[in-house]
Amino acid sequence: MGQNIKFTATIFLLCFAFCMSCLAQSSINSVHEVQKGETLYSLSKLYNVSISEILSVNPELSERSKKLKKGYLLNIPRAASSNQNETTALPPTKAFKLAVILPFTANSAISERVIEFYRGVLLATNAAKEAGYNVEISAFNEPAQKENMESVLGELQNAQFDFIVGPLYPTHFNELCLYANQNKQRIVIPFSSKVAQINSNPYLYLLNTPSALGHQKAIQLFKSCFKPSRVIIVRTAKADKQEFTNELIQHLLSEKYEIQTLPSTFFAEDLKRVLTTKLNNVFVFDGSDWDETYKMLQTIADFKSSNPNYKISTVGHNEWQNCAMENADILHDTNAFILASDYYNAYNTAVIDFEETYKRWFNKYPIIYHPRMGELGYDCGLFMLNALALHGDNFNEQEVNANYLQTNFKFEKVASDGGYANVSLMFIHYTQDSKIECIELK
Repeated sequence: MGQNIKFTATIFLLCFAFCMSCLAQSSINSVHEVQKGETLYSLSKLYNVSISEILSVNPELSERSKKLKKGYLLNIPRAASSNQNETTALPPTKAFKLAVILPFTANSAISERVIEFYRGVLLATNAAKEAGYNVEISAFNEPAQKENMESVLGELQNAQFDFIVGPLYPTHFNELCLYANQNKQRIVIPFSSKVAQINSNPYLYLLNTPSALGHQKAIQLFKSCFKPSRVIIVRTAKADKQEFTNELIQHLLSEKYEIQTLPSTFFAEDLKRVLTTKLNNVFVFDGSDWDETYKMLQTIADFKSSNPNYKISTVGHNEWQNCAMENADILHDTNAFILASDYYNAYNTAVIDFEETYKRWFNKYPIIYHPRMGELGYDCGLFMLNALALHGDNFNEQEVNANYLQTNFKFEKVASDGGYANVSLMFIHYTQDSKIECIELK
């Protein structure tokens, strides 16, 4: 049976930039939602503060190159001449209700990850304290895979939630999605992209992009970054990305790209046969195994060093992020582009603040796993609460921006009668001048 481990937390939502130290210093006077065309300069004049003062309470802007995007929530500091005891007018109090249904008491590997995800949601709801919104969170233990959801659904009937997060097990998708549809309650499934109900349930949200839609977006991103180019498809032993690469080939051929193929056993002398000095040469691997790929990247890097007249890029997959930090040199040397839906930057000040706060709250650091579960839960919480606080029930028609730690959320309706899937996608580009940039699909 589903054990109800429900509790309530009254918290306040401010701007969801995880900047606890700045808030504690009471240096923030208000929060401004950036409009189209606004800049740091124009806002400094509007609020009678300096640009440096704005940056001091928005440290994450150093990661965003100080560019402001429409909908971004910007902390506005107190002007030097303002009364420090003055309080900001708060909006009317509104309560949001979230339910989280995950297997908190499952085996250690599963429970460790879902508990960390849930803790991230908790920290998101506590990210800022001064805007006057209350959030009630109810946590329910998801039954074992072979058990039904009857006990949990019975308890859900007693409350109307703004969002239900869960479940984990695919055997429970149908029950919970049916409940959400019948009761017109939004449901976020956080860990799976294979949910058939996404095509018929308008209240369903998937954090992970379904593969067909993901391939479509990835091909669009590829073509926006590499045109014109000669594409070299590398056939690997594992070939776990072959479905995507074959689909990519069909689209590229229809647009007259030059395409060559290499086996994973290629040598340096094979490269001159397939490369050209007239175009950018883009290697695309049809497998994600890092050990196999690393050897090929070494061959490419050595060739590139000896033949600087060839312009070369490599395209890899999200799994590469598991080894990226300790292998950054080879990624920079081969001008690598990692196709990913998320990016964990351990040096991001917001990430550092989050992990230190996580340690204070839970007496441990987040587990090292990709994607980071705590950050994913936090970002999921930011999406839900920002959507509700900024736009109310009409948020599906609006762009919901926030200072996400790892995963940007951009939801797109999958079908006319269906739900929404996150279609945020990026290339993590390891440039040849040792920088890392994220190139998003526009």
